[in-house]
Amino acid sequence: MYSVLKIIKLNKVHEYFLQDIKTNKEYRLILEFYGIDYPKVNDFLLLNENLLNPNHERYCQPYAFGILEASNTKLDKIDLVGLMTKDKQYLLQRRYG
Repeated sequence: MYSVLKIIKLNKVHEYFLQDIKTNKEYRLILEFYGIDYPKVNDFLLLNENLLNPNHERYCQPYAFGILEASNTKLDKIDLVGLMTKDKQYLLQRRYG
């Protein structure tokens, strides 16, 4: 299952404050992005809920994301991330974290 998260605040060290648009629950994650401009306040991330759960075995900080490579067909669903900015939409893959 995925959560749609709105970026509500940013800190200097790539710390993102995110708010689930359905539940209003807030999260604080350190995120890195490769091959794209870093998201800004009011952009949206579509993240697997397990990446938000500190008790899940694959939860880790920081997370790093890059553009999904067409040759990478064996990704788990947990590794797929959506990013919606004012101008573009991206399908990303988790690189580490």
